[in-house]
Amino acid sequence: MSAKKLIFFFFAFALTFSAIAQPIAHGHAHNDYLHEKPLFDALVNGFTSIEADIFLHKKQLIVSHTAKQLDTKKTLEELYLRPIDSLIQLNRANGYTSDSTSVILMIDIKSSGDDVYSYLNELLHKYKHLLTPYHKTKALHWAPVQILLSGNKPNVKMLEDTTYFTFDEDIDYRNDASILPYTTRFSSAWGNYFKWKGKGKMSKQEEELLKSLVTQVHRLKKEIRFYHIPDNAAVWEVLLKNNVDWVNTDNLILYRQFYLDSIQKKQ
Repeated sequence: MSAKKLIFFFFAFALTFSAIAQPIAHGHAHNDYLHEKPLFDALVNGFTSIEADIFLHKKQLIVSHTAKQLDTKKTLEELYLRPIDSLIQLNRANGYTSDSTSVILMIDIKSSGDDVYSYLNELLHKYKHLLTPYHKTKALHWAPVQILLSGNKPNVKMLEDTTYFTFDEDIDYRNDASILPYTTRFSSAWGNYFKWKGKGKMSKQEEELLKSLVTQVHRLKKEIRFYHIPDNAAVWEVLLKNNVDWVNTDNLILYRQFYLDSIQKKQ
């Protein structure tokens, strides 16, 4: 795509996004990079939590689902940070401003977290004008983008006093004093706790367990998410009913419509 066409595309998208897309609550765009238009499909559908897996390859942070599928053109910077920067600049240049909702970019580290840390830190500093800075989990000021690290995170002893990210940790570590000060979200695989897949009604025992997990995490003033969920409306409804903060989905359009329909029913 030529530079002229790319600029036009960003401009058209910025206008569309600003004029039409309304942020929807609770939607987490799982493995966003596998969609036809990574980042843009999620934003157009109002998602404010977006996931990208990364591998360290020849000093580059490559976005990919597996190590066998690495494409050196699909870097974290090219697919996410640079386009977000361009969109924000275009929005502001055309009079569209919104300082109420940040986009959470969840970076799932597949390589060694300690090895990735210096390269990721350098890249994030390059885009620090976009990013929320933290002292542990305390946001020092508002910014359009929040970075959340998942997967193989760096050792907390390596972290600087001010970082541009917080951690997503497994729910099983919710009482781990060493990582709790750096963690804003807890996530686990649905199958680790539940057998129900959306057919019929969730058992009372499993729903009580779900409520208990949500309560425990919220008591810590953290957020909760389950991945590898049965990706259907019945499960989405139970998650929202029980105050799960982020609904993990690959079906962006269907979840958006489901969420908007559920809001209308309550009105």
